[in-house]
Amino acid sequence: MKILLVASWYPHKKNPFLGNFFRERAQILKENGFDYLVVKPDYLYVNIFNLVFRWIKFLLNPSTIIDNKTLVQDPLALTINFPVYGRIPAFITNKMIGFALKKVKPVIFKEWKPDLIHGLSFPNGAIYAELFSNVLGIPYVIVEHNTFLPHRIDHAEGKRVLQAYKNAKSIGVVSEHQKRMVLMHVPSCEPITLWNAVNEQVYNINTHKPEIFTVATVTYPDPIKDYRTFLKSMLELSKMTKDFRYIMIGNDSFSDISKANTSKFENYAKELGVWHLGTFLPKVDKEMMPEFYNNISVFASTSIAETYGNAAREAMMSGVPVVTTACGGIEDSITADTGVVVPLRNPHQMALAIFDIMNQKYCYEPEKIREYAINNFGCEVYVKRMKKFYTDAVL
Repeated sequence: MKILLVASWYPHKKNPFLGNFFRERAQILKENGFDYLVVKPDYLYVNIFNLVFRWIKFLLNPSTIIDNKTLVQDPLALTINFPVYGRIPAFITNKMIGFALKKVKPVIFKEWKPDLIHGLSFPNGAIYAELFSNVLGIPYVIVEHNTFLPHRIDHAEGKRVLQAYKNAKSIGVVSEHQKRMVLMHVPSCEPITLWNAVNEQVYNINTHKPEIFTVATVTYPDPIKDYRTFLKSMLELSKMTKDFRYIMIGNDSFSDISKANTSKFENYAKELGVWHLGTFLPKVDKEMMPEFYNNISVFASTSIAETYGNAAREAMMSGVPVVTTACGGIEDSITADTGVVVPLRNPHQMALAIFDIMNQKYCYEPEKIREYAINNFGCEVYVKRMKKFYTDAVL
């Protein structure tokens, strides 16, 4: 089956980490018989003179707005850069974009014709999945990975998102938390929960425990991730014991990874007096993440909301227990055998749960955690879910 994947965000040359899990899932499905083409719509804001110039170039050669060099390849990934001028009313811009899609149709789909369109998260993934569906005359589905808050974006754009949801052949979500959020805005749809895949061939269990009890988190400095609660919980834990260390991975340099740094984390850690207990890493190469998980004792998430929680699931696939706030997506996978859920913004409860794991009040078997992970979000079960989801949409 040929799938056109329309992405709201996707890994690119300046930041190959951004949305890399989208690419990883496409690769897993590609290895199991699916043929993907990724398209990421983007806006190129220009002045009125540049707009006219670029549209003349486009009319003479529609391929001028197609870029196959910016996004990370395999599968083939294209950016469509629509030149827009901010002072032109949105409804006119939308008509221009619709016209542009019709013009690029023979360029992109001359030899490769999709059976189904997969919109990857709102806003653009949903909006452009419907636009491509209208141009190509084939059905589309949407799988939501983003925190679904269409009322928080431009009003007209939010209405287009909701329209795209209502007209989609099927809606997928990555957690029960996401299902709730989607149904609050589009009560007429019937979302299907499709947990993301974690490749069990990549991650494994380390039979040797770290020399010192190590708490780790993967985050970025945004209020929804609540990294301050994580650091406050490290302060609380330091009052209970000094025999631990923690690691923070993350940054907020989404457009250019070369500018990534951990200054916000470190400054707050210094303010709390726990900087000396931590290691701060702006990024870790993907191929090094299995080794990272093999050298930690517990994974902690202090997020306000998580749609799924990829890092937590990767930790589970490595046999590592998880302590998480009641943030939504990660909770789907927390059982008596895999971890603990604590209240939001409660550093003491987070620290206490970690301390209890450290002192074996909660005892976890790495093999059981990994077995749960394989059975619920390993590659085989993921491929089966997606095959059914896609097949049902084209019937």
